[in-house]
Amino acid sequence: MEEKKQELHDRMPELVAKSKELSDRAKMVYMAVYSRRKRFNDTRPSDSRLAIEIGRNIDYVQRGLKELQEMKLIERRLYRNAVTKQVKKRVIVLRSLKPLQT
Repeated sequence: MEEKKQELHDRMPELVAKSKELSDRAKMVYMAVYSRRKRFNDTRPSDSRLAIEIGRNIDYVQRGLKELQEMKLIERRLYRNAVTKQVKKRVIVLRSLKPLQT
């Protein structure tokens, strides 16, 4: 049986790719989040899924997500169980790229 080869990522927005304000880590993580959103309409990728897609560890992804959140390029929303307060799901929202426009 012939196996189809898939591309892992779509092109990231040019403002992100050319930004001097973002680290390479943040750009890689943004690319993975952006790709999951565009290709699969996935707003809930786990840290481990993102790590697998970019070939890095979970700590790398978490630091990249934190940087993106600080730059206001993403928003991380946690939805908790009302009784147990445990996280039911985490959603990553892609925000406007205006903070990168100067």
